[in-house]
Amino acid sequence: MKQPKFTIIERYFMSDVLRVLLAVTLVLALILLSNKLTRYLKNAATGDWPSDVILPLMGLSTIAGLVQLVPMAVFLAVILAVGRFYKDNEMTVISSCGISQLQLYRPLGFVALTLALMMGVLSFGVIPHAKRAITYLVDRAEQTSEITGISPGRFQESNDGRRVIYVEKADDKSSSVEKIFVLSRRKDGTQDMVVAESAYQQTEEGTGDTLIYLNNGHRYTGTPGVTNFRVTRFEQHWIRAAEGEQNSVRIEYESKSTMELLGSDHPFDRGEFHWRLAMVISPLLFTLIGLPLGRLGQREGRYGRVMVGVLIYLIYFKLLQVGQILIENESMPAWIGLWWVHLGLAAYLVWSMYQLSFVKSGGLWARIRLARAK
Repeated sequence: MKQPKFTIIERYFMSDVLRVLLAVTLVLALILLSNKLTRYLKNAATGDWPSDVILPLMGLSTIAGLVQLVPMAVFLAVILAVGRFYKDNEMTVISSCGISQLQLYRPLGFVALTLALMMGVLSFGVIPHAKRAITYLVDRAEQTSEITGISPGRFQESNDGRRVIYVEKADDKSSSVEKIFVLSRRKDGTQDMVVAESAYQQTEEGTGDTLIYLNNGHRYTGTPGVTNFRVTRFEQHWIRAAEGEQNSVRIEYESKSTMELLGSDHPFDRGEFHWRLAMVISPLLFTLIGLPLGRLGQREGRYGRVMVGVLIYLIYFKLLQVGQILIENESMPAWIGLWWVHLGLAAYLVWSMYQLSFVKSGGLWARIRLARAK
């Protein structure tokens, strides 16, 4: 494949766009990471998840979030780069050199195609595996957090709110604890209090239920306020902590492979396929539409068009979500898909290019009128 040759001005413009794109992407990624980290740390602090799943979930969630982060990042990057060219009068110098603003679509088209190819690999190949891994980690975290996610030396309520658990010492490597206290409340008002030397947790085969096995302890059963408690000594005792999902990881349509989606007639699978296709088309459209949208007037600030760009981005993605719901509910034929949303944005792009090229003095339309006048 022959590498395209760009002029000095085109290389300068493309490098400026890429520099701003990198900065905007890092800022948006930090915002995404901070939101995810807050929620994950809260789950780890309350004992819902063990702490060792936080870093893998952070990495996988960042990869999964790139599909919506990259289109917005490149859109804002092009708007800001073009706005700087207008603000510093560099676009005026470029136009005075006889270079049309439409010529800047050459480097922008190269950037757009590169991003579309990258998003195709992510959307159709990498991200489904990432979402499947996220689902697996979350399921395993919820199944193993009953005792391994508890901080030693503090009383903590279980996920379903029916038990209070206290452990004196925890061993993360063997997923076991020492000196455990469990207080369980029944629906009839009675309570079970179990004190054991050690405990470990397992998932029951066939049902996927989470079981806590306690070794060498005592069980006290009775009703608070009544003295006739029953005391039982045991060498091993188990408690059913949570119901599972038949020993299988929850696989949703979002984590299915692209080939599975193509071979399925289910409306949810069709909607997911069109959504993944939209994640490839969106950076291509947003990269191209940023050039006419970033054009500034004489008294406009450099960031004057950013809010307009954010508004267009939000409307576009909200319409994509509405279209996906219509496909899933079979309210819209699958062959239409989300193309009506893309065509709407493409029509806005064509209109913007018309405003940029044909209306301004010195454009092609002005030259046609001048030729007719002669």
